Order: sequence, then structure tokens, then C-alpha cells
Amino acid sequence: MASTLISSLAVLLPLTLLTPSISTKVSRIDVLGWSCNNGTVADAEAYRRSYNFNLDEIRDDMRKVKFGVHEHGDPPQKMFLLSQCVSDLSPDECNLCWSRATDLLSQCFPSTGGRFFLDGCFVRADNYSFYREPIAHQDSKICASDKESSAEFKGLVKEVTKSIVETAPYSKGFSVAQKGVHGLTVYGLGICWRTLDDELCKLCLADGALSVNSCSPSKEGFALNAGCYLRYSNYTFYHERGLLSMSLTKEHIVHVLVISMVCVLAVAAGFWCGKCIFLRALPKKKLKGAKTKKFHLFGHLRIEKESKSICNSSNLMSFKYSTLQRATNNFNESCKLGVGGYGEVFKGTLSDGREIAVKRLHITGKKPREEIHNEIDVISRCQHKNLVRLLGCCFTNMNSFIIYEFLANTSLDHILFNPEKKKELDWKKRRTIILGTAEGLEYLHETCRIIHRDIKASNILLDLKYKPKISDFGLAKFYPEGGKDIPSSSPSPSSIAGTLGYMAPEYIRKGKLSNKLDAYSFGVLVLEITSGFRNNSFRSDNSLETLVTQVWKCYTSDKMEEMIDKDMEEETDKTEVKRVMQIGLLCTQESPQLRPTMSKVIQMVNSKDLVLPTPTKPPFLDDSM
Repeated sequence: MASTLISSLAVLLPLTLLTPSISTKVSRIDVLGWSCNNGTVADAEAYRRSYNFNLDEIRDDMRKVKFGVHEHGDPPQKMFLLSQCVSDLSPDECNLCWSRATDLLSQCFPSTGGRFFLDGCFVRADNYSFYREPIAHQDSKICASDKESSAEFKGLVKEVTKSIVETAPYSKGFSVAQKGVHGLTVYGLGICWRTLDDELCKLCLADGALSVNSCSPSKEGFALNAGCYLRYSNYTFYHERGLLSMSLTKEHIVHVLVISMVCVLAVAAGFWCGKCIFLRALPKKKLKGAKTKKFHLFGHLRIEKESKSICNSSNLMSFKYSTLQRATNNFNESCKLGVGGYGEVFKGTLSDGREIAVKRLHITGKKPREEIHNEIDVISRCQHKNLVRLLGCCFTNMNSFIIYEFLANTSLDHILFNPEKKKELDWKKRRTIILGTAEGLEYLHETCRIIHRDIKASNILLDLKYKPKISDFGLAKFYPEGGKDIPSSSPSPSSIAGTLGYMAPEYIRKGKLSNKLDAYSFGVLVLEITSGFRNNSFRSDNSLETLVTQVWKCYTSDKMEEMIDKDMEEETDKTEVKRVMQIGLLCTQESPQLRPTMSKVIQMVNSKDLVLPTPTKPPFLDDSM
């Protein structure tokens, strides 16, 4: 029955699915792409009722805000529905596009779901929460058949798509751009579904831009991704009238907000002035009452008690705040080693001459404190030559402090990405850093059963002999008993954590957490160490390309030597460097099952006679490359 329905849909769609060309301009309600899932549900009628219920629930939202999400039913037949119109459409145009898309999607059932891209709207249904998926294996691109003869066209397409990638994530997920030269103009539009945060939106659009850039010199290109839609063309296809309406609406909102803020500030000022006058009128004795003093005293004792409790439970030293002040010369700027996500790191010297690293964290909510306690818990359980050693902690009313051993060469990124300092890193030292990091991760995975979640150059510290130590365990997770994976069927915005560019694709898409997440991050780090380039700021002729995809291209064309860091000595064994780069590619394969464990990585680095597997392609790589 499922195959019959899907076949009937395939018959229907040629009437509506458009192949863009210069002779046929794309209408905003034209179907650009679609897919129905392969799996089917047990109770098709109940699933269809859930679909209709979801549509009824989001109908008003689609009219008012052009966006809606809703779920209905019980697992495994619970249906999740998302729909969104492109921002420049009017409410009537949005309603027309949405109606057509939802009618078409209904023909996918009894499949578990599907997705439809129209030029003006998108709708998707599935039996799991897909809301935070930026990319998926069904993603596709469409390139127009007509070509642009001008040599400047390709450059304009890149400029337009780059502009959209850089502006849309920070403009409520929507942006248009146009670039022109010598009478030739390229127009572009990009939109992310509103369930994505800024970083995931940027990731999705960057992937889409990479896809449509490969369409050039086609006059039009479309990227149809799980979390976004991106298009360029040689004519103005979006409604400038709708964009003007959006702009006016924003101005009105800003105007109202400004007036509201002024009113609130005026009321607040009046309140505080009244309070000051009232307090001045009180006898001075009242202001020196015991309650105020008692509050501050017991607040300090509570924090001090918490500090001692946490440190003692982890067998760590509880430092006094005054001790840390003296050690860092009152946290003088000259002692600052670096700045991290929640605060700064200072070098300190204790009265007995011991050097320490003091991590000062600014707590502004429950989550940062949980991460601090998590870091203390994780690192106090694990002792290894390639893990930074935790000495103690300290908590005050304003800040929390974690005290580590001091490592003279600070973090790897300060040396590796500094044009002068990186010359200190010959191949022998780089190999030591790669091997030591792998050994530290092997210990975390196999002995401590911990996933680090944030392996990158800034979290690898180096001692005087350039031996590495993994640091920053604020995001680390313990394995559950009896399994190697931590499942997450519907990751929330708070559950996805780490650094973009180092996070594995299955983690970004579905929040799936396993030791293969660290393997992917490690692979990126290996490619950075061998090439000398930072992955997130790597630039080639294609401004949206990453270091990983560039190394892969060089590997497939037998030009790996081009990617070896030129600042290493001439007598460097380039064969061994290329072998280690291949290990980096094995760790960054799209399939987590194909990535090697850290034990296997150590074996491959140490055993030159061991034949390496052939790596498959990394993620976020356009098939046309």
C-alpha cells in the first residue's frame, strides 16, 4: 500500500515539480524538491488524524507569524510537524503556499513522514523530533540548465552566498543580498527554520552555500537542506514590497520598545529617589542594624561552606580567596594567560614558590555552576599523564575558581597558530602532541568512561617539553552503565554543546553522543597540527570550505604534500606526516562507525608497517567536489 501511494505521488509531482530554466521563472508556489520516508506506520488512520490535528493547531500561527510547530500522538506513532514560509511572502501568499505544500505532504502517508520544498514555503512531518537538524542525508541542490557566459558571474554568486551566510543567522534567520558589476547582478535569499539557533543556522546556510556555489555558472541555484533554504538567481525573485513591510514593522517595534524602556526607567528612578529620601529620614542607628550585617556574614559563610564541601568531597585543596589574590597580584592583567567561555585564566605563584593556573569563572546562573561542579567531579576521578592535574577550588559570592597545575607553554593554539612561535614545533614535537592527546582520550574513554565533548587546540596544554595535557572538562559526560552510546532522540538547544567545526555531524543533527564524537574532534585537531591551519578560519579559493574538506580533496587527487605545514623543517619525514594526515581523515569520516577508536589510532601512529584503511568522505562536503 505504501509503495502504491508513493508511486501515485511520483505520478502527480511531474505536474508540479519544476526544473528551473531561463525560459521558466520559478513561481513562489512551485515545488522544488520533495521526499517521502521509506518506513511506514502501523496505524495509518491514526497517523493521518495526528497530521490533521497538527495542521489545525498551527493554522493560526501560519497566518500570523508564517511559522508553526506541533506534535500529536504517542510514540512510536507520535507525529512532529514543522512548517514555515519565506519571510518576504504576504499572509495570503503564505497561506496559499502552505495549503499546497500540506496537501502534497498528506499523500506521503502511511509513510512515517516526508518533506516538501516550495520556493515560498517548507513543510515536514516525521515520527521523531527533527526540529534542530541543520542538515540531513536527503539534502539536495538544483542547478538551472541555462548558463551565464560572463566570467565574473561565479565570483558574484560567491559574494552573495557568503553575505547571506554571515548575516542571516543574526537577522532572525533570514537575509537577502545582491551584488553587481558591469550590468550583471546576482540576487540571493537565505532562510533558516526558526527552531535552529544562530550557530546551527550558520552551519546549515554554509553547507547550502557550498552546494549552490558548485552550480555556477548556472543562472540559478537552489539548496534544499533540512534546516534551511538558500537560492541565488540572475533576477529579483523575492518580493521587495514584503521586505519593506518587514522593515517598517521592525521600526515600529523598536519605537514602542524605546518608549516602554523610557517609561520603565522613569518609574524606577522615581522609586529609588523615594527610597533614598525615606532612608535619609530614618535614624542612623537603623542603617547599622544587625540584620544587614547578619545577611552578609551568613552569605559569606554559606559560600565558604559550599566551597569546602565540594573540594573535600573530591579530595581537593580548598583555597582561600585571599591566597589567590596574593598569588595573582590581585588578578593583575599581566598575569592573565587567556580568556575562555566563562571567564579568565591567570598565572599565580604561591608563597612557597609553586606556580599555579587559576581559572576564574563568572557564575550568572545555574547551568554555569553545574558545569563547574561537573568539571571538578570529572577531573578529580581521572589521573593520567596526559590530563591536566586539578589542585583545588574556591567559591565566593561573585566568582568561582578552579586551580590547576601550571604548564609553561600554555595552550597549543597560542603556538600552532602564531606565525613565529609555530616554528618551535618540529615534526617530532607535533607527533608527540598527537600521540599524547590520543593516549589521554583513550584513558578517558576506556578507563574513566568519559566523553570530553570539546577537544580542540585551545584545550590542549603543553608543558616545558611540549608534552600535551587535555584540559577543560566543563562539558564532559560520563557513559551510562552498560552501553557505549548516550542516546538523545530529541536534543534540546541546551543539550548540544561544544565548538562548531569540531562537532561530529551525527551530534549536531540528532544529539547522538558517543566516543566517536571525540574521535571526530581529534581528527580535526590532527589535521590542524599537521597543516598549521585553523579549521574554522581556513580559507581557499572557496571561502566556505573547511580545512577537513580541503585535505580530503588533496588526498583524493594525491596532493597531500601540499597541505603539510611549510614551517616544519625541510628534513621532516613527509611520508609519515601524510600517513598521520590520513589518520586524521579516518577520524573525520561522516559515518561514526567507520571512525577508529583511540586505541586503534595509537596503534596506527606507532606502527608504520600497519596498512591504513582508505578513508571515506568527510561530512559537509558537496558531492560535486
